[in-house]
Amino acid sequence: ATYTITVVTSSEADASTDSGVLMTIFGDKDQTTQFPLSNTKLGDKPLFESGKTNEFEMELDDVGDINKINIGIDGQGNQPSWHLKSIQIRKGSENYKYI
Repeated sequence: ATYTITVVTSSEADASTDSGVLMTIFGDKDQTTQFPLSNTKLGDKPLFESGKTNEFEMELDDVGDINKINIGIDGQGNQPSWHLKSIQIRKGSENYKYI
């Protein structure tokens, strides 16, 4: 299934990160393996900057109706902290938003 994942980093001071961001999606049928959010649709660089939105398109196994996500950073880099404002996941006509 194609998942479009839109990540908004907050505009608070020091909200940005240069750590790797890892995500797992859980559904009523299955769950994905943990995967990195590293290549955006538009080739944005750097990623996860304060006040910015990054959109990723991922081909992943269909997990069914999404009921939970796990997202975090790997703690690497010079700025190993991050303040996530929101994340939206679209799969076909389904739309899930987490704040």
